[in-house]
Amino acid sequence: MSTQLEALRRQRSVRPFLSSRGDERSPVVFASGKGGSGTSTLAALLAVGAAGEGLRVLLVDGSAGIGSLHLYLGTEAGRGWAALKEGASPEELLVAVAERLTLLPSGEATAASAVSAAERQALFRRLAPLFPAYDLVVVDGGSRVESVMAACAAGASRLVAVTTPDRVPLAATYALVKVALARMPDLSVAVLANRGGDGAGESIRAAAARFLDRTVDAVGAIPDDECLRAGINAGMNLQDAATGSPAAAAIIEAGSRFVRGLRAGSAAGETLQLSRRSFP
Repeated sequence: MSTQLEALRRQRSVRPFLSSRGDERSPVVFASGKGGSGTSTLAALLAVGAAGEGLRVLLVDGSAGIGSLHLYLGTEAGRGWAALKEGASPEELLVAVAERLTLLPSGEATAASAVSAAERQALFRRLAPLFPAYDLVVVDGGSRVESVMAACAAGASRLVAVTTPDRVPLAATYALVKVALARMPDLSVAVLANRGGDGAGESIRAAAARFLDRTVDAVGAIPDDECLRAGINAGMNLQDAATGSPAAAAIIEAGSRFVRGLRAGSAAGETLQLSRRSFP
């Protein structure tokens, strides 16, 4: 295992991405208002890091159409959502990535395999019996609103809305947050800024407070990491490309400023301060 993932294993720091309920067995959904913002990369990095810590992790590719998680992790595309729609059991679709990391890929995208928004929500409900077998469930919800809402409706503990600092992704991700909170008022929402832009998450948080009268966490910013992108584009799997990656370190460390009410070594409602040690 790489030095990077060894460091992630030593630090129990995936919890900031959970809701105040601290319920790891309900999904954490990564999504964005605009495609290309990096939800797949960040969801996969969190899943790989958590598995490296010793957690049993289920990573679900909930993207509409063909997803990219199987490419990042070096596995087959699998049968995915279309097979689930045709009656396959969820267990039949799981792909083992590593000892503690399991992927449910989206499968090949064809006209015959198209899954509507209503069907996707029903299929997500069929996945729910899988969740208790894992310590952490991470879903890449993509950027289509109905796919994201279908993933959240499967009992999500938190929606992590990913944005880049550019104006269009900022506006689109704020719109996604607005829709999510309107449809699911009890959903816990956090904003994560990708590719720099420290103020992007804070901008959405402030807008939600002002215009929606809702509290949204800003859980930090992930630095732009050209080496990580270049490695993935060159065909490296994410586990190898993440070695020494600032983005891989930051996805785990980013939430440490905003841990609330977790029941891991602290009383209910007490803030748990996590180590902010640097990663190699």
